[in-house]
Amino acid sequence: MNPELLSWLQQQVPWLQMAAERLLRNGSLSETDIADLVGLIKAPTPGEALPEPAIHLTATPLPQAELRLLALGPVEGIDALNPRTPLGFGTGNLSVVYGHNGAGKTGYSRIIAKASGKPQAADLRSSVFAASPARQVCHIHYSIAGVSSVVEWIPPDPLPDLASIDIFDSSCGRIYLETETEASFVPPELALLADLVAACGRVETVLGTEERALVSRLPIIPLEHQGTSAASSYGSLRHDWTEEQLASLTL
Repeated sequence: MNPELLSWLQQQVPWLQMAAERLLRNGSLSETDIADLVGLIKAPTPGEALPEPAIHLTATPLPQAELRLLALGPVEGIDALNPRTPLGFGTGNLSVVYGHNGAGKTGYSRIIAKASGKPQAADLRSSVFAASPARQVCHIHYSIAGVSSVVEWIPPDPLPDLASIDIFDSSCGRIYLETETEASFVPPELALLADLVAACGRVETVLGTEERALVSRLPIIPLEHQGTSAASSYGSLRHDWTEEQLASLTL
């Protein structure tokens, strides 16, 4: 978790911290969770009403397997690609693919988009200047958590292992600029804040329903009891009375 977001959460009221902790742990809030949050809000001493002994919010990231795309090729029957050697991306965190027009940069980009299952990926076609190929295939070299694999990929079905790859090219840019689409990726911190806003709305709905069900005033004393000491005590009742004050009426 982002340290700034963590610091902000740790300064919030207990029920909001509990909501964040359960969202991080379970991914969503059940009706039971909402009831617990409402109970925590209504408790005279919030700390005593916690269903858990403590709320744990840490900045420790969840372990994730590192995916690296290492090389593409040999390639058969896709665009006019016919490289003598695979296109390697090295082991660094940044690779630059460059070349003159028609060198095949776009073709490789299309392969990555299609193999990783991107919805905007274009269909892969063969070269218009050659006979129809017997097949389309690309060998894809990649590693997950340091373990290397080489797959003979045959389009159009994507490879599940490559689903987390992000790709942005000119065609993808036009989709973002010219087409009305919903966001397909939301940063985890932003998603957590959106979920907390939704949780606040659900809690507000429950509290509002309970408030509307409350009796706003005491029932009217029957005529035969009006003017008595009991009626006087009854009329003096207040919502903020202590247990000792209530007990004094029964003495």
